[in-house]
Amino acid sequence: MHFIDGIIINLLYVLFPIMVYLIFISYHKNNRNTANNNIILSIMLITSLYLILRFDNLYDLKFCIILCNLPLLISYLKHLNFTSILLSIGIIFYYYQFYNFNLYMLIIEYCTYYIVYKVINRNKLDYKYLINSFVLIKGFILSFQEFALMQNYHTFLFSFLYVFFLMICFYFISYIVFYLLDNVEQILDFNNTLKELEKEKVLRSSLFKLTHEIKNPIAVCKGYLDMMDGKDIKKVRKYLPILKSEINRTLVIMDDFLDYSKIKIEKDIIDMNVLIEDTLESLNYIFKKNTITIHKHLLDDEIYIEGDYNRLKQVLVNVFKNSIEAKREDMVITLSTRSTKSYFVIEIRDNGIGMDSETLSKVYDTFYTTKKNGTGLGVAISKEIIDLHEGKMSYESEFGKGTKVTIKLPVYKEA
Repeated sequence: MHFIDGIIINLLYVLFPIMVYLIFISYHKNNRNTANNNIILSIMLITSLYLILRFDNLYDLKFCIILCNLPLLISYLKHLNFTSILLSIGIIFYYYQFYNFNLYMLIIEYCTYYIVYKVINRNKLDYKYLINSFVLIKGFILSFQEFALMQNYHTFLFSFLYVFFLMICFYFISYIVFYLLDNVEQILDFNNTLKELEKEKVLRSSLFKLTHEIKNPIAVCKGYLDMMDGKDIKKVRKYLPILKSEINRTLVIMDDFLDYSKIKIEKDIIDMNVLIEDTLESLNYIFKKNTITIHKHLLDDEIYIEGDYNRLKQVLVNVFKNSIEAKREDMVITLSTRSTKSYFVIEIRDNGIGMDSETLSKVYDTFYTTKKNGTGLGVAISKEIIDLHEGKMSYESEFGKGTKVTIKLPVYKEA
């Protein structure tokens, strides 16, 4: 039982500093900084050796002689050359000073470890060769000490079995500790890679969103510029406010994506009829160009909501744009509004090509698109904007029969 306690305690002396090292690199902001990580690991290995040597007299001496080599072995496995030399010197000095081991034999033993490490490292052999070599060398040295140098009160068979058991313990503990250390480092590195990929994904998503969203107002501006005749002052006066509005909307979108973490909204009191009429006016040229008929059924009453005018216009433009891209002959888009006690409801229905059930189930997924040059972001952005307004957005569609989009926004109620 005393021997088992020694194994457990000495193993804890090794594992505790290593766990501290792993916790450090887990929470360190830049755990890819190899130099810093190596310094911390070196300090932890020296701490492990100190704890083993400091309390070696409490438990089995021979097991301590073996296990004190574990920090040294890890330093070789992690290619910490300077640390391995320091650990070797510390072990040699300690056992020469306190246990009067033969100094020349100790120097030969630890120089042999270093030479074996260099040979294995130069030939780029697997770490298993280094562990096996350590175990064989230590087994030979320990056997020599047990049978030749130390006064032995046990039978030859007992001593042989005892040394064999110690080496088996050292062999398996070495594999377990290195396996634990190496795998945890790989997991941490993998998690760090995932974080980097997530950041890249957010950035790419934001860039896709920016590209997707600024295309719409620019397309509107281009359409009106194509229709504009500099000599027709009436058209110029009519179209300039629309162009100015679309340019302002583009600037708002670009400002928003300077901070690519999330879309932001600035709420104000909005007359929804004014917003809808403004959106239809902006898209009028595109409707005519694509020979699309618009049917309006708007409430006569003025309905107000608290929302972001440009963002909600962006949503309506996205919905109409999707309908236009799903057009077929005799395309008709019907826009109707109604009001409930709590919500202002907008329904946009088209008789386009529609969506099958699979496409409909993925309509909100970011980057999912069935269009050749689509980004798969229009619906995702629109839903995010509606969610930020505490509203609801839903799609109903049937392939070959068209699509209906329903948008519900909370009605503004004065305090």
